[in-house]
Amino acid sequence: MTAPTRFVLRLAALLCAPFPNLAFAQTQMTGETAGTVRDGQGAIIVSTAIRVANIATGERRTTVTDRSGDYALTFLPPGVYELTVSSPGFATARKTLRVSTSQITTVGVVLSVANTSFEVTVTDTPPLIQSDGPQLATQLEAETVTNLPLPTRNFLQLALPLVASTVRGNMPTAADGETENVTD
Repeated sequence: MTAPTRFVLRLAALLCAPFPNLAFAQTQMTGETAGTVRDGQGAIIVSTAIRVANIATGERRTTVTDRSGDYALTFLPPGVYELTVSSPGFATARKTLRVSTSQITTVGVVLSVANTSFEVTVTDTPPLIQSDGPQLATQLEAETVTNLPLPTRNFLQLALPLVASTVRGNMPTAADGETENVTD
């Protein structure tokens, strides 16, 4: 070795001596959890909320699943965690898992469809049929009557087909007041 190289190595050793932990900085002291979220049929569920909470410290971390339904939470201190997985339309799933140093804890989650309930409110409205008698009535707009092809322009011609079977006797049928005997 040449003198300048020895000098650089001695200088490096001298500068690093007060900081022994720098040599161990490359050692990983955390763990990871990862997995895939699926429904009961095996289809992936995207954009699912994932939360882990360290049971001992209460520390919480969150993420969401990607387009493949996968999630990963990295740099978790070792310990026991509660994993909570929730997505709209599905029941929330909870699991307990242990994260170890330099390990990936794989937890696949299957979400079941949430119980759905519907509330139907019925308000009291008049019935669509009249059950207290045989009367039949219809309301016509003025525009509808005006546009009908009536030869005499007598509005009573509209009522004649409806009441002809129940009316006996003379009934006006023309605009000039003539009557016609109507019988069954």
